[in-house]
This record gives sequence, structure tokens and C-alpha cells, in this order.
Amino acid sequence: MKRPAWVTNEEEWTKLCCQISARSADLLEKRLGIVDAARQLSALGHSVRASDDADFTTFTAIDSESDHLPIGAVRREWAPDALRQKEAEIHAIEDRWRDAAFTAARNLLEKYA
Repeated sequence: MKRPAWVTNEEEWTKLCCQISARSADLLEKRLGIVDAARQLSALGHSVRASDDADFTTFTAIDSESDHLPIGAVRREWAPDALRQKEAEIHAIEDRWRDAAFTAARNLLEKYA
């Protein structure tokens, strides 16, 4: 993506673009789940001042809908029976958002590669 005029730190901008591309590719190649990718991409959208971009808003919506669910390292702190219950919710959200998330990830990969 062309560097916006507000960018004053070229190195930081490049790093953020690489992170957006990497998280998008991780999702598309199924190395990262939809909810986990949404949390990371939503934050990155804020970092590049693109939270109004439709592709980032897709991930912000997923993040908002799933913010109560245990993803990542926090899972170690949950009881196994509670994790099993939440796992069903995670799968339901990921099934509902899969097509939109993959489309948004492809778009972000094109924009920020």
C-alpha cells in the first residue's frame, strides 16, 4: 500500500504492513483461527488508522462478538470443562464469519503486501 501522508516513521509503517500481510496469510493458510486473526487484525487496523476500512471492520465485528471467548495463551488458565463449552461457541462464530473473514483477509493481503 502506498504510504499515507500522516506516516512519519517509514520503518514502523513497513513493519505494520508486514504484520497485516502476515496475519492475513496466516488466516488464509489456516495457521491462525478466525477469532485469533480478528483480534490481531482489528488492533492492526487501528494502528494504521484504517479502522473504518470495510475489511478491518469485518475483523472488528468478529472481535467484538467473540471478545468473551478464550483464545491464545489465556486458555491455559481455563478449566477443561469450561473450555469445551466455549469451544462450541468459537466454532459457531468461525463458521458464521468464515467467508467474510477470508474475503477480508485476501483484500488486506492485496492492499498491504
